[in-house]
Amino acid sequence: MSRIAVLVWLTAIMVAALGLFHVKYEVQRLEEELGLEHQSILERQEAIHILKAEWSYLNQPARLSDLARRHLGLAPMVGTQVVRLDDLPQRAVQKAEVPTPTLDAILARARNSR
Repeated sequence: MSRIAVLVWLTAIMVAALGLFHVKYEVQRLEEELGLEHQSILERQEAIHILKAEWSYLNQPARLSDLARRHLGLAPMVGTQVVRLDDLPQRAVQKAEVPTPTLDAILARARNSR
């Protein structure tokens, strides 16, 4: 009986040792994965910081006004551009608008075409 008990205890100790061995290496693998994810987060935060700096540079009002002046050809308004509402020409009469079909009408037409 004593031999069986010793054999059972040795088997239990070996299973526990193998379990601890497995857990130890699983924890090491997860720690490495966590370190890689942390590094990835830091790189992305740095990229976001750089993009924010570039965005603030690109949106400087002085730079934008210079680009608008050079490329859009805009000029300040002059007094002759302002007119009264009565001076504007009347709109031409438009044709009657075609009513937009409702969803129910579209579905009914689709059912009837089957």
